[in-house]
Amino acid sequence: MEGVVVDESGRTIDGAIIAASKPTVDGTSLDVAAIARSSSGGHFQWAPPEDGLWFVTATAAVEGGVLVGIVEAAESGDRAVSIVMRSAAYVVRGTVRGEGPIPGASVRAVREGGSRGAIIATIADDHGEYLLGLPPRSYTIEASAPGFQSKKRPVSPSDVPVDFDLERGAKASGVVVSGKTGKPVPFAQVQANDVLGQRRSWAPALTFADREGRFSFDTLAPSEYRFQARGVQLLGYSEQSEIATISSPLQEIVIECWPGRVVAGRVRDREGRPIPHASLSVWREGAEGIDPETTTSADGSFTLSGVAPWKARLSINARGYVSQGRTSP
Repeated sequence: MEGVVVDESGRTIDGAIIAASKPTVDGTSLDVAAIARSSSGGHFQWAPPEDGLWFVTATAAVEGGVLVGIVEAAESGDRAVSIVMRSAAYVVRGTVRGEGPIPGASVRAVREGGSRGAIIATIADDHGEYLLGLPPRSYTIEASAPGFQSKKRPVSPSDVPVDFDLERGAKASGVVVSGKTGKPVPFAQVQANDVLGQRRSWAPALTFADREGRFSFDTLAPSEYRFQARGVQLLGYSEQSEIATISSPLQEIVIECWPGRVVAGRVRDREGRPIPHASLSVWREGAEGIDPETTTSADGSFTLSGVAPWKARLSINARGYVSQGRTSP
């Protein structure tokens, strides 16, 4: 994906911070997938990790104020995305600290009750200071940095500054292996499920295993966790939950993965016409975990791999249509 950032007069904006997030079925977003800056001529470019629609925002400090621009639905392969920036309704600023200022900390604003994947993000400067221009709505702000637990707080236009003091996170590491062969599962997605509910973030704790199947977390809130992993058509859990603390990191966690089900089909409207770009997700009632998501192709077809072998609900969401759901056997 690439494009250009301009103001309302068409003047290009250099140095704007671009954030992209993937909308989910329930209208939110798990996290920001990419943060970049516009270069000379307002140009920006990044490689989306997956196909589909993305929520893209830009924010920039200019002489006389702060500008913000939003594109609600940009295609992953679009090479002509135009982000038009306007004066922000209000500005949130502050400092992110740990033992001292944290340069490069990520700061995200999520619209309360907002639309699809509505995340506006920026990064702190060399002094740990950040600046966010926001359209008129209520927001929750979250700050995070490598090695620290994330924190969030609701904000309004009167809240200036909005500072964050981050605490060090607990660490955990291990390996994902095939339950059939015992061989490592490379690049598996790994999730730490907080059994006690201590994690203070919208997003679950997610990471990816490396080529040798090894994974690590360094920003967990001290709590009790059970770990889950998903590879290509594979799914697995750690045998038992374990307690992670800052002084006692968890090591050599082993997650065995086994083959899951494949669910395929088509999404059509009442007239039988295919619905492209519909979002589908598997939800398991009363259970946390990494559940597969996908979008329909141009002919409305979809395939979900690695679906866990128990009763679950398939949720379908498409722009302009009423959301639907089906329960799998």
